[in-house]
Amino acid sequence: MEIELVLSFHSHPTLYQLYPQYFLQSYFGLFPPRTRRSADYNSDLSNSSVYNNLSKNSRLPLLIDSVSKVNIITTLLATSSSIFESYIYPILALSCHFITKFLSSKQEDHIEKRRSKRATDEYPTRIASIMQLYNHLNYNPHICEFMTEDLLTMPGDVLHDADIQFESQARLALTLSHFLSSFYQIVNSDEDFPMRKAEVDLTDEQLIGEVLAAVASDHKVVGVGIFFDRGKFRNYRLPYFGPYAFRIENDINRKYAVVDWAGLPDGYENEIWFRTMKARWATNGDRSQLTEYWLKLFIRADYFGSALVPHESGFPLYFHAPELKHGQWFPPRFQCSQNHTLPRQWIVTYAVPFFGLDTLGINIEFKGVVRIDTYLSYLDINQCSMSHYVPNAFKGSDHCDYQSTLCEPIFGRGFLLGKYKCRCRPGYEYPFLDQNDFFLGDVLDTQWDILLSNTSRISSYDILKCRIAIASSIKPISFILLLSSISFAILLST
Repeated sequence: MEIELVLSFHSHPTLYQLYPQYFLQSYFGLFPPRTRRSADYNSDLSNSSVYNNLSKNSRLPLLIDSVSKVNIITTLLATSSSIFESYIYPILALSCHFITKFLSSKQEDHIEKRRSKRATDEYPTRIASIMQLYNHLNYNPHICEFMTEDLLTMPGDVLHDADIQFESQARLALTLSHFLSSFYQIVNSDEDFPMRKAEVDLTDEQLIGEVLAAVASDHKVVGVGIFFDRGKFRNYRLPYFGPYAFRIENDINRKYAVVDWAGLPDGYENEIWFRTMKARWATNGDRSQLTEYWLKLFIRADYFGSALVPHESGFPLYFHAPELKHGQWFPPRFQCSQNHTLPRQWIVTYAVPFFGLDTLGINIEFKGVVRIDTYLSYLDINQCSMSHYVPNAFKGSDHCDYQSTLCEPIFGRGFLLGKYKCRCRPGYEYPFLDQNDFFLGDVLDTQWDILLSNTSRISSYDILKCRIAIASSIKPISFILLLSSISFAILLST
């Protein structure tokens, strides 16, 4: 067999000259006897695997034909007659081809199944990239100057349950929107009451006081701003006006600052949150889409306020304002101010519009946007499994044993991974004698990383699961079984 193999290779002397890159050590080290194969570094490979690789190569037809002749039956038939060989050899070659193809397909199916199963257990790279970007910009915020806006923005499905967790902060912006909508729809500075003066329009100092009071009322808030559309704020000399109050350093600092966002180099009229709100409500802000609120307004009867009388222009009064659902949450982004005016933080933005009467005092028009920014670090991550239609970037990333445990999120820990616990399912029990009755997600994630690493550390991931529950004692069960067997024997004897 060895002599025939050598002759088959030397029968085509130009093969190595035509394709020298395919004649590697692994190709030749597998076909000689076992003494040479044991010294080769590819000795753990089988002959069939290399034969399959060569058979799939369309550029080596001569080599395939020569290797296909290497079998015991062909060698035994070498001394037979030429007529018998001409009939039997095509049949043997065809059978060898089909058998080789069948074995290679089985082996490829096995490899694909192993790879697909292994891929399901690997750590999600998308979650790792999100957390890497979050931690990298937290530790080195100055590198944001060299990154584009797309790189500074996280995917939208990161904001899972943000409308629930940050509802109080969103209602803070909604309160400002209701105040501005009611003022610009009810108050008319041109009204003239006997012995009384009408209310004047809001000034820039009053609006600055409103945003300062709002940002100081909640420690989770980074900043609050009121942003008017072009020409909608009449008591200002510039076309745009956007007072924005924010915390200077962190969430526990009591130092605040106020800037006019319209005076910054880029302004705010091209920001995504302002353009989105304006495109939605600038031409469609009719009364039917908003909520109507009624007011029973009383005013002073005279200058000294000796009595209260109903408002003379109308009683009761009403105005139209948006609800919480009319606002919009925007994906988390890293606020990178080029001139260090605004704080460089990971923020979550909620924007809601406010409305007022037009110049004729008849129809409702879009006046501007109230924006509130909260710290992304206060958003809790839910890694437990959910339905496929739930937009959550972290769902299904827990490492609980699905057969014996159930995943439960731990709220109040912030934007960190591993904040969940694995409780035992009904019929299972906690196997260790400690103060807990569940497995912490931090421990599971740590042991999972050790399991996937190439270090010599031993992982205890496989034992962090619940066991089948058993009774505290088997004596009552054995007694019941004994009585049952005795009664059954008595029934049979009778």
